[in-house]
Amino acid sequence: METENSNVSRAEEIKVLANEAFKAHKYGQAIDLYSQAIELNGDNAVYWANRAFAHSKLEEYGSAIQDASKAIEIDPKYSKGYYRRGAAYLAMGKIRDALKDFQQVKKLCPNDPDASKKLKECEKAVMKLKFEEAIAVPESQRRSVAESIDFHSIGTWTF
Repeated sequence: METENSNVSRAEEIKVLANEAFKAHKYGQAIDLYSQAIELNGDNAVYWANRAFAHSKLEEYGSAIQDASKAIEIDPKYSKGYYRRGAAYLAMGKIRDALKDFQQVKKLCPNDPDASKKLKECEKAVMKLKFEEAIAVPESQRRSVAESIDFHSIGTWTF
């Protein structure tokens, strides 16, 4: 029990250092420190979500999604987990996945203006995607412009 309490305390101390590294834009260092905190107390959703954010800053979106998913698994009501994962999905162009996460953020934090903004952004992007899919010509029906020209019907050129 004593060791468990000291691990939790030490993890919090390391998280503070990780937050400082993050604020100093030392994202790699922040990831290392959050990882140390996670080793000491892996049941804290905040550590996972914070590490996800640091991964996003380094454009390591796959790792960000994994960490954010772990944060959500630990605490399904932790809105930042969904927010971090949604932002990573958005950065990867996985609009529909991002939309689901931002809808969840909006459900958990209905008055958060940033969540509303991200949700609207995703909804617009999904509408655009649906429109593009609706007007797209299937691969099997695509023809190049050259194929569409009937050279035999073009008369002889006179100048």
